[in-house]
Amino acid sequence: MIKESFPFRSKYHSLHLLNCHRTFARTARAMSSEEQVDVGIVVALEREVGLFLFDFPEKTRHTAERAEFLRTTLDGIRIGIAITGPGEERAAAGTRALCDVMQPKWLISAGYGGALLPQLKVADAVVIEEVVTEEDDRIRLGGSYPFATADQEDQFQQTINGERIRILKGRLLTVNRIVATPDERTVLAEKSGAAIVDMETAAVVKVARDRHLPVLAVRAVSDTLETELPPEITTMLEKEGFARWEATASALWKKPRLVKLLWKLKQDTLLASEALAVTLKYLITSLPMERDDASVSREES
Repeated sequence: MIKESFPFRSKYHSLHLLNCHRTFARTARAMSSEEQVDVGIVVALEREVGLFLFDFPEKTRHTAERAEFLRTTLDGIRIGIAITGPGEERAAAGTRALCDVMQPKWLISAGYGGALLPQLKVADAVVIEEVVTEEDDRIRLGGSYPFATADQEDQFQQTINGERIRILKGRLLTVNRIVATPDERTVLAEKSGAAIVDMETAAVVKVARDRHLPVLAVRAVSDTLETELPPEITTMLEKEGFARWEATASALWKKPRLVKLLWKLKQDTLLASEALAVTLKYLITSLPMERDDASVSREES
């Protein structure tokens, strides 16, 4: 029975991947060739870069059935953002579409991450030095950063643009699910040696490697090692818009006591978004590239 089920799953899985890529590609073709960018940012959910976009509002937006593509500028640097939805499949498809049309010179995988080490706190930003998977894929990222490593006990603080946050460097593990319990996080940390976990970065990095593009990755801690996430919460966290509100209402109807946890998660993700916005600006403006002087003039006017 198990062996017979694999061909069906494989066929369905391949069809799903093809449809997902076509959806992104149709949206990408709608964007003009004038929208070539310097930096492409890939995120799963828009709220992860909500505060970054507050500081640098979108100039254009193209919507597909399961994706959003945005364009903005930062100090003359042209930025394209792909909001792909959670998971490696969608992240890979969105990254390919972004590369096909916007042709970025750099790629950045960004968003929230779950802490695998007790030293990491909410709103710590971790710049990724190496990406690993549960299949033991290992991809070393380039770059040298003046930050403490995530497994050091000392408190390392960085002042960026007048804001004081902790920025560290470390290894990231990409998995295919939300890691919901402290026990599972501890096991994953021991097996992988990673400091933080997410569901997308490995896919983005693999696309960048295939396209011979330089790539960076940064994750802001939204939940600590000790955070326990009930099934109702994990379902909600993977959704956006009306679907998110619907999942929230359903969770509260079943378990009203979740209100306190939901409020804490909302505050924690807001802090993570603030840290991510500051760190993204730092990373982007530190990249070696030519600035678009015309864009700078338009922003200042």
